[in-house]
Amino acid sequence: MRSLKPVVLSAAFAASALSAAAPAMAEEYTLIAAPIPPYGIVEDGVMTGGVLYDTLQEITSRVGHPFEVEVMPWARAYNTMQQEDDHIIVMMVRSPPREDLFHWVLPVLPERMVIWTWNGDALSVDDAADVGRVGVQLDTPMHNWAEAQGWTNLEVASDPYTLARLLAAGRVDAMVNLESLAIFSAVQEGLDPSQLVGGDEVFSSHVYITGSRNLVDADFSAWEAAFAEMQADGTYAEILSRYGLEPAMN
Repeated sequence: MRSLKPVVLSAAFAASALSAAAPAMAEEYTLIAAPIPPYGIVEDGVMTGGVLYDTLQEITSRVGHPFEVEVMPWARAYNTMQQEDDHIIVMMVRSPPREDLFHWVLPVLPERMVIWTWNGDALSVDDAADVGRVGVQLDTPMHNWAEAQGWTNLEVASDPYTLARLLAAGRVDAMVNLESLAIFSAVQEGLDPSQLVGGDEVFSSHVYITGSRNLVDADFSAWEAAFAEMQADGTYAEILSRYGLEPAMN
């Protein structure tokens, strides 16, 4: 499994803040999510798992604030977060264009956009422009970024699973994808993710549990403390392992 380095919060802080701040979370929020594996996985219209979903479920259980999540397409979820107060979305990648639009509650999963090959050479951006066919998923940040480079060698797939199969079969020479998505898609397709070779990193951030902008002054210290406990007691690592991921040891 490929290693990811999470933001680690103090376990001592967790012990004190979890009990002290829990009453502040009695306020009601509307929680929403989009079907974006491995952040959130939906079956028959119901969210059943995912790294961010499982993490939030465990956090809210520990602070005595269980939740139900409304599932909707990403475009609708994103618009809702901008237009409606008192909403929390289970997953959103923090990026400069979004910085002032939302309240970034809790960084859960580190994420990188990387140029990948399958058991091949680590490619730079310049290499990828000339390598042959480069796979991207339709209408994603990866697709947008690759087009912005002026690349004319793109092979566009409708979903990340097709992209993983194309790369492993040698039908594309490289792909641009987010790290956790690349790993999860390979695992789901029965492929060995250790064969993924990362080249240039073109973007890095974290996937956050994210709030509406009006929640900027809300107190989420109980959630932060619960997440710190999860990191300390191994629960967070166990959640990552469900989806073929693991926290970095250094």
